[in-house]
Amino acid sequence: GFIMLDSNISTLTPEKTAEQMGWYTSKLEQFEADAQVKHVIVCTHEPPFTNRVKTSVGVESTKIFAEPFLQFKKTCILFSGHVHSYEHFMIGSKHFIVSGGGGAPRGKIVVDPHKRKYEDQFSGEELRFFHICLVEEEGNSLLMRVLRLQSDGGFSEADHLSLSPQ
Repeated sequence: GFIMLDSNISTLTPEKTAEQMGWYTSKLEQFEADAQVKHVIVCTHEPPFTNRVKTSVGVESTKIFAEPFLQFKKTCILFSGHVHSYEHFMIGSKHFIVSGGGGAPRGKIVVDPHKRKYEDQFSGEELRFFHICLVEEEGNSLLMRVLRLQSDGGFSEADHLSLSPQ
């Protein structure tokens, strides 16, 4: 199951936010009850977690999008962008992927473990690469690969994960 949300909280009225949250929760419950759905992927623009220099994560984004996501068994990956970089966070068994490496000026990431706010599962440099994320089904499992753009125009695998149904 895929869920795409408007996470630009500052542009939504309280009524639109409440409407979207009701829809989001309803979809999560629907997918959870559907035996055909093995995994749920949620996509937002603003990330609930990031270590980007000069970018703060709003409490609203974490509360509104991450907290419901963490409550359901089938949710597995929450993709976000906004930060033009690649980050991979784990909260419990859930993956939070910041994938903003498709263009625009890339943003620097705090990589020092003593200075960063969240533990990044990806050990990379402060200015990360242009990339794409590819998600494929393999039987009942999902395989996500992060493909890094090389100087010759080709791609190489920079990160990956394999997820079995819960």
